[in-house]
Amino acid sequence: DHAIEHHRAGHELTEALNEYEVLRGMLLEVALEGEQTELASSLRSLATALDRTIAEAVARYEAEHHHVRERFMGMLVHDLRDPLTAVTMSANLLSEMTLGDRQSQLVGRITRGARRIERMIDEVVDFARSRDGEPISMTPATFDMAEVCNEAILEARAQPAPRDIQLEVAGNVTGTWDRERTRQVLVNLIANATQSSQGAIRVRVHESEDRGLVVVAVTNRGPVITPELLSRIFDPFARAMFDQTRIRGLGLGLY
Repeated sequence: DHAIEHHRAGHELTEALNEYEVLRGMLLEVALEGEQTELASSLRSLATALDRTIAEAVARYEAEHHHVRERFMGMLVHDLRDPLTAVTMSANLLSEMTLGDRQSQLVGRITRGARRIERMIDEVVDFARSRDGEPISMTPATFDMAEVCNEAILEARAQPAPRDIQLEVAGNVTGTWDRERTRQVLVNLIANATQSSQGAIRVRVHESEDRGLVVVAVTNRGPVITPELLSRIFDPFARAMFDQTRIRGLGLGLY
């Protein structure tokens, strides 16, 4: 009950544990006031009881925290997807009409923005599931890796200030993967390169020498990544700053 009350009041778990530390100290003082012959037995019983109580409190706190987080994520995703669907459908209807160049550009910008928001929602959902120990959903299918690379490159070229992105393919690059997850990886890598690099970006897809793997490499040139940042670029919410400009995104793409 104590742990649940702390959680609902917005207190951190460490605050509850600090209170148990104070409680332990006070109970020890009481024990020391008693008969010395009974002290050793009392201390053992006290330590066992407190450790059991603390473990139970932590478990209850974490369970409540998990429940609240799951409920929040469900509400957030539901409330965001509904208006996002309306925006996307409206943009699709507008794109089918006869529009001028300026109007077509605006509709394209709306569509790209909606897709970006949708990707960010998916990344947050994947992140929450992975932190809870759930596996990322996979749907294996056989396809040509070069096709998915082309899709990711076309999406990157559709962004404002498109970059020069070159695709190189060598060998048989057909295999079995999750197509949407593979596309997600490539989109994130190429987006990362376009935001933090200078000059052309090269995407190379090739078959390994033993013909057991298909290798995809995204190569770009830009500011040197410092050793401190390099050690945590695959951590969640890690983002770099170059030329005092913060890179857009949540910092979940590489993670």
